[in-house]
Amino acid sequence: MKEEKKICHYLDLPIQHASDRILKRMGRRTTRAQLTATIEKLRKEIPDIVLRTTLITGFPGETEEEFDITEKYLEKVHFYEMHVFKYSRRAGTKAAAMPDQIPEQIKGVRSDRLLALEQKMSEEFRKGFIGEKVSVLFEEMITVDGKEYLVGHTPEYVKAALPKEECEKMHAASGVILEAEAKDLLTSDILLLKNTIAE
Repeated sequence: MKEEKKICHYLDLPIQHASDRILKRMGRRTTRAQLTATIEKLRKEIPDIVLRTTLITGFPGETEEEFDITEKYLEKVHFYEMHVFKYSRRAGTKAAAMPDQIPEQIKGVRSDRLLALEQKMSEEFRKGFIGEKVSVLFEEMITVDGKEYLVGHTPEYVKAALPKEECEKMHAASGVILEAEAKDLLTSDILLLKNTIAE
C-alpha cells in the first residue's frame, strides 16, 4: 500500500472490541496492545491512511467497564468509519451457550452510544477536506431536493457530489477521475464539490 500508487490508502481493520477478555471470549487471536501496535505502524508508514472498523456490542459477559474501555479506545484511535452491530444470539455457537447474555435493551443503549461516536468522528474527518482539492471517481446519479448530482468516492473513500450541470461536458459519469474543490456539506455524509477542471 505504501509503495503502490494504484492502491488507495483505505483499510478495513475489524477489531470487534477493545477489551482483552471479551476478545478472548470471542475467539479473537489479538489483544488491544497488538491492535494498537498495528494501527501505530500503519499510521507511521502511511500517514494519510484512512481506517475503518467493525464492532460488536453486547457480547455475552460484556460489562459496563469493558464497554467503556472500548468506547474510550475508539475515541483515541479515531476511525473514519465504524460499523456497529449488536450481538445476535445464534443457535449452535459457543457464544449462544454462554450463561451471561446481555439484555437487548442494554445492547441497544451501548450500540447507540457507539453509533453517535461514529457519526461525530466521521463528520470531523470529512470536514477536514473542506477547502482541499480532491480526486473523485463518480459512480452514480442522485437527486436531492429536485437537483441532480453525480456522486462518487475520493481515494480516502469519502463520498462526494458534484451538481450535474457543472459536469455536463465531462466524462465523469463514465469513470474519469475529476479534480474538484470541497466547499460545503451536501448531506451528513456527502461532501459537495465545486468543479475546478473542465476536460
